[in-house]
Amino acid sequence: KKPAFAKNFNLDKIGIPSVGYLFKPQNFLDEKLNFLKTNGFSQIVTSVPLTEEYEAATGIPCNLLPQASDPSVFYDRGEEKIYDVGFSGALHDNKLYVEGAFRTINIRSRLQETLRAQDNITSFLNGSDSTQPRIPTYDEYARKINQCKMWLATPAPFEEVTGRYYEIGMSKTLLLCSEIKEQYKKDLQDGVNCVEFKDDLSDFLDKFYYYLNNWDESEKIIQRAHDDFHAKHTWYHRAQLLKTYMEGLINE
Repeated sequence: KKPAFAKNFNLDKIGIPSVGYLFKPQNFLDEKLNFLKTNGFSQIVTSVPLTEEYEAATGIPCNLLPQASDPSVFYDRGEEKIYDVGFSGALHDNKLYVEGAFRTINIRSRLQETLRAQDNITSFLNGSDSTQPRIPTYDEYARKINQCKMWLATPAPFEEVTGRYYEIGMSKTLLLCSEIKEQYKKDLQDGVNCVEFKDDLSDFLDKFYYYLNNWDESEKIIQRAHDDFHAKHTWYHRAQLLKTYMEGLINE
């Protein structure tokens, strides 16, 4: 309720702009927004595509700072493609998320069930809500992605595109993802550097089998994604974007 952060650092006296990074809005969103507003932050950045909503709630300019991927971990490792499709991650099939966190309920479970019902494909489907590690190491996770022709990605709460999208493309595996929010469309384009299917899965199997059976076309998308993501979507590039935002504040 009091601007303790700003006072502790004398931000209200020295006139240095302050930027707040807003993450995981499913946890204590009102408190986070109130903290930013009370302490007079100059700007908010977030990887969540709700910049207009956060700006309206706080009166503070808010910019999108998408997540990215580490090219020293995610790259073409030359692994044999032993699986047609893969997925590993939390299923989000629990009651702990706030209302409205997901536009489409249980999409990851439904995708796994759909693929497990296919008897003519090879798959690595490792999604669960267990707190135990699903893959032993980060390196092994990257290898698994590289061993799959395709890998599934769906948004985090509030339709956030996570670093996994870029990890897949950087690993030279076809990014197969559900509907992408407009805020990310300049980076992720269906048929260009990813394959996008509808949230209701009505076209999922059609697209899955089309790209599996027309691999020459898939390889073009894979190559574009690999080159594009390594060139534009590493953490270095996100640091450069954040620097640009900060320079804009200094030059005001």
